[in-house]
This record gives sequence, C-alpha cells and structure tokens, in this order.
Amino acid sequence: MKVITIHPPYPSFVAYRLKSIETRKHKRFRGLVGQTIAIHASQTESPPSDALMDLWMFWGLTGLDIARAARHSLVSAGCIVAIADVTAHRRLTDADSAAALCPADGLYGLILDNVRRFREPIPATGHQRAWDWEPPENWEELVIIDCEHDGCVNPGRDCHLPEDDVPTEW
Repeated sequence: MKVITIHPPYPSFVAYRLKSIETRKHKRFRGLVGQTIAIHASQTESPPSDALMDLWMFWGLTGLDIARAARHSLVSAGCIVAIADVTAHRRLTDADSAAALCPADGLYGLILDNVRRFREPIPATGHQRAWDWEPPENWEELVIIDCEHDGCVNPGRDCHLPEDDVPTEW
C-alpha cells in the first residue's frame, strides 16, 4: 500500500475527517488516484498551538474537533494514523480552502474519501514522496467504523470520545 507522510497535526485532521484535501506544490501524487493509501504523521514538530487554533477556527472547526485532533496528534508522530481512498488529484481553487484547511488556490490536491482511522496509531518510519508499506493482515479490523450509537457526539461519522473526555485545558 502506498503511504504519504504529512506534518502533524494535519494527519490527525485527515484521520478525524476534518480535512479531506491534502495539498502539495507539485503533481507527484497524481498517480495515487484510484488507490487506497495510508496516512503517516511525520515526527516534525507542530507549529505553536495558538497559531493553529486561529487557523482552524478560521476554517470553521469547532473547539471539540480541535481538541480531539490535537490530542490525537500528541500520540501519533511517526505513525500510520489512517487509510483513505484517493478519488482525484487536481489543481485547487479558493473554493477548496476549507476542505484543505489552508489557502489552496494554485496548489495541487489529493481528494480523500472513505477515511478510516486506526484505533491505535501504527509506528512506521516515514519517507519523502509516496512510499510503500505492508499493512497488517487484519488492518480492516483495526480501524474505527462509522458510529451509530445513541448519544454519539458525531453521528454518521467515525465514533469519537464523549464530550466529557476531551481535555478543557492544555
């Protein structure tokens, strides 16, 4: 399976289905269209949290979404965090910015769909460009499925922690 490495905390935003377009300045990932790929979180440090909070609030994410992804990001560096289907690769416009969580005009984007987050991040050494990874044979059993239980804070999407389990202070 092909893998792309993304700087944290953005792999967590992909894993939680809050970022559906991965951006690049190049077209090298266009050959991934039609494939299921893995999402790897690099070990590069994240930008300061205050700047990220401003960016995410600007793109319309809720505090609960930010808290979940930020907490996930703390434990996922150097790990495969999710599997996704690449449905398209194209030149992006301003209209794609919210889905990309960045100003996207003029960049190239992988359009991601059917994202499945792993229950526990899987350690792996990342590489530049798309790289090969042999997933565990039972990888489909290791992902979180769409949630339908009563009281889910995110019905119709993958199951998340209850609201009272999200830290209120960092």
